[in-house]
Amino acid sequence: MKAKLRIITWIGMPGQQTITVVSRKIGMDIECIEVSSNEEILELLNSDPRYDVIFCSDYLIENLIALRRLKQLEHTKVPNLKNLSSWALKLDFDPGNNYSVPTAFGTTGYIYRRSTSKKPQSWGALFNPIDGVRVGMLSEIREVFGAALLYLGHGPNPQTAPQIDEALNLLNRQVYAVKRYDSDDFVTPIINREIDIHQAWSSPSAAICRASNDIAYVVPKEGAVFWVTAATIPIGVQNESGALDFISAILEPKVSKEIAEQSGFSTPNSVAQSFLSEELRND
Repeated sequence: MKAKLRIITWIGMPGQQTITVVSRKIGMDIECIEVSSNEEILELLNSDPRYDVIFCSDYLIENLIALRRLKQLEHTKVPNLKNLSSWALKLDFDPGNNYSVPTAFGTTGYIYRRSTSKKPQSWGALFNPIDGVRVGMLSEIREVFGAALLYLGHGPNPQTAPQIDEALNLLNRQVYAVKRYDSDDFVTPIINREIDIHQAWSSPSAAICRASNDIAYVVPKEGAVFWVTAATIPIGVQNESGALDFISAILEPKVSKEIAEQSGFSTPNSVAQSFLSEELRND
């Protein structure tokens, strides 16, 4: 019987086609569950049987390292780590990549229709919208608070209670304009004209913007959260060697290239970047 690997990943990162390719490459069946928030990851962390590989966001990785929930990686067993760009090898949340391997990055801004709105340039388009504008927000609390803090002129990582209270008051005032909080699918409501402007991650936004000239993605003038997604191995896994093989396979240039092309995620794999079209490299 083939060994099985269980992974938790973000929607489309990697997609099913890539999972199938990697499964054949490492000779293991892969059971994959997709999530749209770090809160879902936390809920699944203690599942039985345990998941072998978990793709987390940067701040969750930092928390899990502090809680000693992640295994320290043997770099010699992830030879393709060398393919990463230099900046991805010295990230603040995990200096030296002792517990995580970056696989994707992007920003959190918003999408809107060019035909129905003049180009909005500020988070104010969501937090202080024009009357009648239907707003959508992500359902991940870190992203919603981060955007509110940026609009108020703070950094996305609040240091004081007054800053958090100020952001909370702003979000309470915004509620009247918000028609939905959803991280699973914020593209379809824009396509169907159910929502006018929706907070969005750059990765799914990239795909729809390439498909429709009428939909645009904006990084607001106040700034945006820059996020990194990385592969980790939680404590207590049954198949650590398989998990390491999977992570190294994801870092093969052609695999990373395929993920970037299919999903819209930007890749920190510098070798893979050289294989992308000029349009994607410069996007």
